[in-house]
Amino acid sequence: MVKYKQYTAEFKMQIALEAAKELLGVNDIAGKHSIHSKQVTEWKKRLLDSAETVFEKKPREEDLANKREEDLLKKIGQLSMEIDWLKKKLEQ
Repeated sequence: MVKYKQYTAEFKMQIALEAAKELLGVNDIAGKHSIHSKQVTEWKKRLLDSAETVFEKKPREEDLANKREEDLLKKIGQLSMEIDWLKKKLEQ
């Protein structure tokens, strides 16, 4: 059974950045770090495909918690109204 070598995210980023700079060819980078050139190409592609997300504004955790709390309070209000309506219908 062949075990594949696992690389850290930091190492992958370093290789992908080196490949993106294009100072050396993919084969040269792969040989320098003893990895397959296809792997270098894949990491470079993944880096370039997700590069735009680096500059996206991420919602803060606090904002997400507040939104969730609002949604839950709204749901509680809706369920309370439904319970009251059902109680009235049962009394009739």
